[in-house]
Amino acid sequence: MRRIRLTLPKNLTSVRAVYETGIATTDLSPYDQVVLDTTKCAFSEPFPLAYLSFQIRELQKKHPSVAWVLDRSSNRFSVYADRIGFFDYTNISPWATKVGSSGPTENYVPLEVWSIPEVKARTDGTPIGALVDERSEQLASVLTRKHTGQVFETLQYAIREIFRNALEHSNGSNAVFLGQFWPKKNEAEIVVADDGVGVAENIYDNEFVDVANNLGAIKVALMPGISGVSRADRVNQDTIWRNSGFGLYVVSRLAARFGRFCIVSNGDYLELTRGKQTHRKYPLSGTAVGIRIVIDEASRSSDFIRRTIEEGERTRSEIVGQHPINASQASKMLLSDFKKI
Repeated sequence: MRRIRLTLPKNLTSVRAVYETGIATTDLSPYDQVVLDTTKCAFSEPFPLAYLSFQIRELQKKHPSVAWVLDRSSNRFSVYADRIGFFDYTNISPWATKVGSSGPTENYVPLEVWSIPEVKARTDGTPIGALVDERSEQLASVLTRKHTGQVFETLQYAIREIFRNALEHSNGSNAVFLGQFWPKKNEAEIVVADDGVGVAENIYDNEFVDVANNLGAIKVALMPGISGVSRADRVNQDTIWRNSGFGLYVVSRLAARFGRFCIVSNGDYLELTRGKQTHRKYPLSGTAVGIRIVIDEASRSSDFIRRTIEEGERTRSEIVGQHPINASQASKMLLSDFKKI
């Protein structure tokens, strides 16, 4: 049997750590079996774990005849990965804890997999934003230990908006959610990933946008008032849940101010954090968005979302006046707040 071993590092704390395992660039054509070795891995954060799961599923889709087996020990990572449904979602272990079989714990929300076609089929005229609003409240309460207040409302807004983006715009099959809370750091992290067409394909539908590359499309998507839905379609949408193009803009500013915002879509990774922006080339079919927020810091800033939207409204009028919007304009806007590193 021709076998290849993919070994996870000790700490899975970045997309780069996943990429350096070689999983995103490995050709499985010569092999019959893949051994995923987690014996050395002691810790993982949600975003790289979600990225890893999508890379595994992409390889499985390309090479359906190649078997996957797990080499694991009872270390902290393996216990955590099993409890959240990672091994089941990646179809690696027949004895794994099934996705959806365990509810939220004190510190994390296990993998939730939403079938996008099923969600759209059961809307019966109800806007998707309204469908996910209640669930986003439940998830925010788990991650903040609160049911009211500025931090709860902020996180609930963030969850709802990135969930809406995945369900409404991705044109994919599945959207995946994962949440984590670190008591010692008092930080919460949220990840939403989908297997859809990516940000650029949606941005191309906006009549105000003219971008020629994927990274430019991602940057434009983070600008205020930019939606992947055409103006004609927005006119016919529900007035409360109409796509205003402010979801990713507000969420990215929120996370960058109080922690970290990162997005990877169709090969481009962009991270915004505390005045800095980082771009790397990491493959991914679809889109993954991650936000990490320091709860104490967010709680000391009242009305952040309202003030950000007000600022965005002023900026939007300037942006639309520069029709068509291009990647250069988006880059300039980011540079005014986030220095490249």
